[in-house]
Amino acid sequence: YNGEVLLTSPILAAHKVEALRLIRNEEDRARQVDPLSRLADVEDRGNQIAVLTTTVAMAERLGKAFHRAFKGTLSLQFLPGEQFVRVRWTR
Repeated sequence: YNGEVLLTSPILAAHKVEALRLIRNEEDRARQVDPLSRLADVEDRGNQIAVLTTTVAMAERLGKAFHRAFKGTLSLQFLPGEQFVRVRWTR
């Protein structure tokens, strides 16, 4: 996997359907640009959603979409010399 996204907030439990829909919609949009951009795994953990993506761009896209939709704090951590990003969104 090339991206790990961790979305953490109490509002995720109250807006679970919207959050999961946003994730799927972003995957659909990303696949129109790059067919290899996919979600490898989506794990619902109550106040947290963990996502693994097949591309760095897909992980970035998800983090930025949550930041636009729900505000909060966004952190992107690129591993030096690797094609991998760790995205953290919290609110």
